[in-house]
Amino acid sequence: MNPRRFLVIAAVLAYVAIAAFSSSVSTGLDHDEHQFMASTYMVAEHNLHPYQDFPYFHMPNLVYVYALFFLLTDYPFLWARFFSALCAMGISVMIFLVSRSLLSKDDERAALTVAASAAVLLTNSQLFASATGQAWNHTPSTLCALSAFVFHCHAIRRSVSWKYSLLSGFCLGLAIGIRLSFAPLIVPFLAVMFLTPARDLRKLWWGVSAFGFGGMAANLPALYFLATSTEQFLFGNFVYPSLNTLYRQEMNYDSAMTLGGKLSYLIQNVFSKPGNLLIAVVFVYGFLGVKLEEIRHALESRLEFALLFLLLPFLCIGSFAPTPSQYQYFFAPLPFLVLVIPHALACFREAGDRRGGLRLLVLAAIFSVAFSPFSVKPAALLSVFRPGSWFPVRLHQASAEIARHLAASNSRGTKILTLSPLYAIETRLPIYREFATGQFAWRISHLVSPDDRRRQSLVGPADIEALIEREPPLAILTTSEARSLREPLTQMARNHGYRERELSDGSALWLAPP
Repeated sequence: MNPRRFLVIAAVLAYVAIAAFSSSVSTGLDHDEHQFMASTYMVAEHNLHPYQDFPYFHMPNLVYVYALFFLLTDYPFLWARFFSALCAMGISVMIFLVSRSLLSKDDERAALTVAASAAVLLTNSQLFASATGQAWNHTPSTLCALSAFVFHCHAIRRSVSWKYSLLSGFCLGLAIGIRLSFAPLIVPFLAVMFLTPARDLRKLWWGVSAFGFGGMAANLPALYFLATSTEQFLFGNFVYPSLNTLYRQEMNYDSAMTLGGKLSYLIQNVFSKPGNLLIAVVFVYGFLGVKLEEIRHALESRLEFALLFLLLPFLCIGSFAPTPSQYQYFFAPLPFLVLVIPHALACFREAGDRRGGLRLLVLAAIFSVAFSPFSVKPAALLSVFRPGSWFPVRLHQASAEIARHLAASNSRGTKILTLSPLYAIETRLPIYREFATGQFAWRISHLVSPDDRRRQSLVGPADIEALIEREPPLAILTTSEARSLREPLTQMARNHGYRERELSDGSALWLAPP
């Protein structure tokens, strides 16, 4: 390889790696992370399983991945953050490789420029940084979906190769088994297979069967729980989202609840940020700049173009379906939007049009550096070289402080009662399985009948007295939850004579009487 090209590739990879790593160690805690980490703790430390033994409101695949961090390290939260960053790096690297492959036959130098610019443009978007920073299900599922796209492209280039179809189905199944909002992508993946010019129906049948088998194999955990814990599985994945919407309405959360509100949210909160807007601008130029005859020629020569364009509306279904909208929900379509740009450049048959698009992409990538995490938060870059300042390390220290208080007390009880379980489980302090979702089950419990709460292992303010009478807590921990959520726990602690200890981060630890 040409040394200059090697240096460019190395520089892009280093830039992407440092950006993802710095986000993972500098971003504060999101309340979603409690449920992802607490569920894995239950699996790793107590051999319990979601739906069967404790409530869980997502698809199950990621639980068993994150559980490894409790088994292999003393800093599980830090390594879960690293895993999310590694998935984000994988997304950027895949964008780089796919972009380069589209143009390398015509002009290797232009292909490298497009690939580097596309990867940098994606990495510098605020949406990318937000999704990268937390230990949740957004970057792993998106990486799996992007991998499925790449394998599917190989499959349709080879007249529906069953081997690549199997890999495509497996990766898409993994994405769905991590985040259910990727399920609509099954439609365009299958549609493109039936659009292939192959006349061999037997080969098409094997390809479609392999795709379906791969998807089913990737979702064996979900199929198992659907069969053995049907009511709990359906509640966690289909009933809870509607209850969460009702809860938001009760809290007078009116924005991003309707389709119009969600579109307004997208414009005001996502594309109002410069890094995200730059991607939209280059995408629109590439999409609208391609002539109809160029699109027709591209679709005839490379069916993967059709797959990419078909995927976009179905990705949007997954982003707009949850109610209310949250910022991170719009991350999944972002890498695919970026992929449209090099695909559009590959469509341009006139050299002048391609040069114009290339210049716009390069300028956008350069300009995006001004809005990168390095420019907006230079301290985040510096913190990479100071492990003691990493947020996951500081959370581990807060958890260790709680453990020291408990060791020094003569409190009775065995478990920590808290809506923020990550602070307990980081140092393996036991928690109640009913609170493995953090605050999520607690806040919607009043919308569920007492009988249903028992069947779903949900505990709310109406049930808390019965729980502590049956199994008195060793301590009660309240952190940064909303006052309306933590107040019942605080009042209960006072009523039962628990002793308050203020922790160094401002949290309150209530110790049981000796």
